[in-house]
Amino acid sequence: MRCGCGEITGQQCAADVGREGIIVEAMPEHLRSSHEAAGYSGLKGCGSYPGNGAVRLWCAPACAEGFDGDEWVRVLPLSLATLTPEAVGLDAAERVCRRLARLAAPLSPGVVVARAEPEETGLRWTVEGLATFAQSGRVGDWGSPAGAEDALLECGEALWSRPVDEGDDDGWAPADLRAALAADAEPTDHLRLAVGCALARWAIWRGERVTVGELAALASVSPSLVRNLIAAGEIAATVEPAGRTRAAYVEAAEAHHWLAARGVRGWR
Repeated sequence: MRCGCGEITGQQCAADVGREGIIVEAMPEHLRSSHEAAGYSGLKGCGSYPGNGAVRLWCAPACAEGFDGDEWVRVLPLSLATLTPEAVGLDAAERVCRRLARLAAPLSPGVVVARAEPEETGLRWTVEGLATFAQSGRVGDWGSPAGAEDALLECGEALWSRPVDEGDDDGWAPADLRAALAADAEPTDHLRLAVGCALARWAIWRGERVTVGELAALASVSPSLVRNLIAAGEIAATVEPAGRTRAAYVEAAEAHHWLAARGVRGWR
């Protein structure tokens, strides 16, 4: 997808943003004067996103570095709290379209990819809906969190399935996607982060336990912080053998209670 820095500079950027993109929060030029008149000289202190009028953009690393020193622009760490569902949805559709384009040659002449318009795909809206669900718990047209299951399966089939692994079964199950996303580490890809958090939220709704990494991602904190809180007895967890190491799991009710107590958006 295209770098969003043009919304700050006023000039369209031709740079492509892949999974190495950076989330930037910026105050649009036309709003800065009103904040300056109120005595502010930058983002610090002038309210919080999105109520203060700031925007969040998915930018190429080189472009984000170019705003170093601009008090009205700041780079944000990748977390569930900072990602933008619209950018995640479009990025998902663009990744699949790029894969289709690469497959066009080996599948020709029997298969022809006439055009690819990721902006107009159901996958874009599905992934955007999952990212919104992960952030806020809003279910939209699904009616309830139960509707997230179909969206997760569609996402797994489109983004993670491989023909060489497919047998005679009926496709993906949530457990397959959860296994593909399982990692007790800091998130580095906004698409994997959004889908993984949607899956973790859905699992908690179903009464399933979550891992340290999943709970940390939902709270937009580091796994090490969650592990320290478990060690201090502030989060109840079950520790079980996992190969040569030990893994901690937090039951759904405890995870929900802790997220709500921290004031994480969408939990109460």
